[in-house]
Amino acid sequence: MKRKVFLVAALFALMAAGLYAQTEADFETAVSSDGKSIMITYYKGTATAVNIPAKIQNLPVTSIVANAFDGNKNITSVTIPNSVTSIGERAFYGCTSLTSVTIPNSVISIEAGAFGNCIKLTSVTIPNSVTSIGEMAFYNCVQLTSVTIPNSVTSIGNQAFRSCTRLTSITIPNSVTRIGTSALAVAPALPA
Repeated sequence: MKRKVFLVAALFALMAAGLYAQTEADFETAVSSDGKSIMITYYKGTATAVNIPAKIQNLPVTSIVANAFDGNKNITSVTIPNSVTSIGERAFYGCTSLTSVTIPNSVISIEAGAFGNCIKLTSVTIPNSVTSIGEMAFYNCVQLTSVTIPNSVTSIGNQAFRSCTRLTSITIPNSVTRIGTSALAVAPALPA
């Protein structure tokens, strides 16, 4: 009995400390035009470790739209469910405490500026489902040290990894037919 009480108390302590997000109430959403899926439009929770639910209102969460987490200074990690296929423009732009993100194999596109200015992001694994990496997708991720781009990717946008000054390892497969201007330049970042 004491062990159960301790575990419940520990769970409540984690929730109170803002380390754990699991509820639908933490997210503002919109239903897709066909009424079959949910889009995350804004994160209003206070957790630092965010687990985006796979379903909200009993519908699958399929996209994180533009600016959904833009400028959030508190989140340190994000887990995206396998139902998500698209990470929108500037979805996590300027999340300056974000150190890790789990991108599932369901994601097809990482849009422009999606993780730009995430200055504490240290590594990212791009899954085999992604076909395009938008311009400035990882711009100014100054702590990023390694990236593996899978064979599914055919396009890397302009300045996608610009100003990733600590990037020492990047693997680009033969499937990539377009690499944008300054995609891999390590010049200092321009003001955000």
